[in-house]
Amino acid sequence: MVNELRSKNHEYVEQIIQLFIHDECEFYNAFKAWSEELAKDVKHLDTPLHYVIREFFSTKKVLLSYIKKYALLNKDKVDFDDIFSWTEIVIKFVNISVTIFIEAYHQNTTKRFLAQEEVINELSSPLIPLQNQTALLPLVGKIDSARGKVILEKTLNQCAAKEISTLFVDLSGVLTIDELVAEQLYHLIESLRLTGVETILSGIRPEIAQMSIKLGLRFNRLTTASSLAKALSSTTKSNDDKERTLL
Repeated sequence: MVNELRSKNHEYVEQIIQLFIHDECEFYNAFKAWSEELAKDVKHLDTPLHYVIREFFSTKKVLLSYIKKYALLNKDKVDFDDIFSWTEIVIKFVNISVTIFIEAYHQNTTKRFLAQEEVINELSSPLIPLQNQTALLPLVGKIDSARGKVILEKTLNQCAAKEISTLFVDLSGVLTIDELVAEQLYHLIESLRLTGVETILSGIRPEIAQMSIKLGLRFNRLTTASSLAKALSSTTKSNDDKERTLL
């Protein structure tokens, strides 16, 4: 990896040197395209950003030192205008490189973050099929509005796909909940009811209950239990009674 990074850095120096051979306008488009390709290099994107930026600035420092050295060795051929012009060009194009790379780095980081967030949402709100068309949705951690929306959409789709008739929603692992999420939870339950799914809530914390009352959300048509174990046992007992009646 180090050797490949060195190779890319060498290519970068060779690109910069072309500034002193070709016209600036002619050089710009080719340099910009090369810089964008460099910014997509996986090994550079996997390198901590401050290391890469430091290398850009180190390269700039080296190039400026060579301009100074050349000017001192050729005082009779080089005037101040040349020195200022060369210095300005080097600074300008190194800054362009830094800008392009930071933009690409940001886009790559954002993509990774969104992908990780999607995986976390998948793992933190799984619909677990049980038996007799029942399923469990254990919710854990902090639920914000974005995650609440994902849970709402995924739960409705999965219940329909798996033909769930009874869903246990356990909130004992939910630490905090805001007003918007409380409303989303209410809408989830109402939406499930309209699609023929009975929802049983368990593990409702006092603060969540108070929030629901404050918002005027009425769960009077909903079965609740203090814990998931009690919710499951009460449903099992109810099913056993139905079976005895049929027998």
